[in-house]
Amino acid sequence: IACTIYDYTPTRSQTAPQNFLNGFKGYLQADAYAGYDKIYANGDVIEIACMAHARRKFFEIAESAKGDSLAQDAINKIAKIYEVESKCRDMHYKKRYYYRKKHLRQIYRRLHRWLAQKQKTVIPNTPIEKAINYALNHWRALQNVFADGRLEVDNNTAERAIRPVVVGRKIYLHYPSAAIIYSLIESAKQNGLNTFKYLSDIIAQIPITKPEDLTKLLPYHYLD
Repeated sequence: IACTIYDYTPTRSQTAPQNFLNGFKGYLQADAYAGYDKIYANGDVIEIACMAHARRKFFEIAESAKGDSLAQDAINKIAKIYEVESKCRDMHYKKRYYYRKKHLRQIYRRLHRWLAQKQKTVIPNTPIEKAINYALNHWRALQNVFADGRLEVDNNTAERAIRPVVVGRKIYLHYPSAAIIYSLIESAKQNGLNTFKYLSDIIAQIPITKPEDLTKLLPYHYLD
């Protein structure tokens, strides 16, 4: 069972994610947006940082350097993380938990040592120093991925899911209910449903369904 939920807010105020996740306990994977910081403050929510965001900082530098560079070295080291992930991605999450501990933890440790060493040698206030600092400042949250095999090393899945919304966000500012429609569509996809058939069915069912029974129309209730 999988579920995607989009929540519409007119601003990027930090109160929006706080209200949405009020009472939640567990893991939260997100980018380094400062608006999430208070969510992690009392320890009920464990931050899982995104390795893809850390990599992106180095990638932007390497792309402009066009040759051997510290940034390219960092990318090559991070690539080893994804090599291991590719081998355990389809494992049951309990098996992936132990596989990571055996094959991935040492790669994380070596990367951390390398970042800490290079931090001492790079010129202050340069892009490469900022990239290294970003990774080190979020290191605890990056390695929290080892806490549970269901966690991911990055939040690319969420990034892909939100891309269609970002493309049309100027239109959706006038239609907050689009968040509900997108939630149903993406959840249907995640659960392997035919989206067109699913939407056609619930549109026909909504008028004749009691308010207290509307949850029965959610995608994961359509699974055999």
